[in-house]
Amino acid sequence: MDRVETVEKGHGRIEIRRLECSESLASYLSQWPGLRQVCRIERRRSLRGKDSIEVVHAITSLSRERADAASLLDIARGHWGIESAPQAQERKVRDELTDRAQAA
Repeated sequence: MDRVETVEKGHGRIEIRRLECSESLASYLSQWPGLRQVCRIERRRSLRGKDSIEVVHAITSLSRERADAASLLDIARGHWGIESAPQAQERKVRDELTDRAQAA
């Protein structure tokens, strides 16, 4: 099993991402031709005293030689970035409005 963990701090939050991947389950999941690795991705986030945990499972046709745990986490983060871009902009506007209201 291959593992990686990243920790990011900024904008009042701490985010920990962990990815574990393995090729050992591929033979049991023959219903997905070409499957090479199974992954478990965990995101822990702490923002202003609130904690959240998200766990996602994924499969990929990339072998461990082509994509180790760190590479798969980068790929997954890129995917999340595309999905969360509108939400991030909305959050930014909301935070700016809150900051202005508190300053007044």
